[in-house]
Amino acid sequence: MLKSLIRTTVILSIASLPVGFVLAGPAGAQTKHHHEHKHDHAAMAKHGGTITEVGAYDAEVLIEAGKIIVYVYDDHGDDISKKAGKGDAIFVVSGASKKVALTPVDGRLEGGLGFEPKPGEELDAVLRLVVAGKTHTGKAEIHAK
Repeated sequence: MLKSLIRTTVILSIASLPVGFVLAGPAGAQTKHHHEHKHDHAAMAKHGGTITEVGAYDAEVLIEAGKIIVYVYDDHGDDISKKAGKGDAIFVVSGASKKVALTPVDGRLEGGLGFEPKPGEELDAVLRLVVAGKTHTGKAEIHAK
């Protein structure tokens, strides 16, 4: 009797789920929704940086003169860097994690690296940006100048 009741409860629970959830399964239901790309990343790189997705936004990231510079763009490619209140970038340098705080400077986010990458070096980073009070995270491959 108890097994029958449990089986019926499970069947009714599955039947009440949205069709997309049942067909995709739990893994499909948990995937992140990336924003629609209605723009060309190469055209967006207005400052010669690397474009990467950071949550619901795109970020143009540059490394030059011992600092990281980040510009933030909305899904239309418009610069909304002034809405970014703060952030950080986490690098792995010589096997150690290096966190760089990003603060607003002249309508963009900036932070001193504390290390000097070689020109042309590719650096992997995790970016966390606070835009309009919400934190957005993404991975970036950044080309040092």
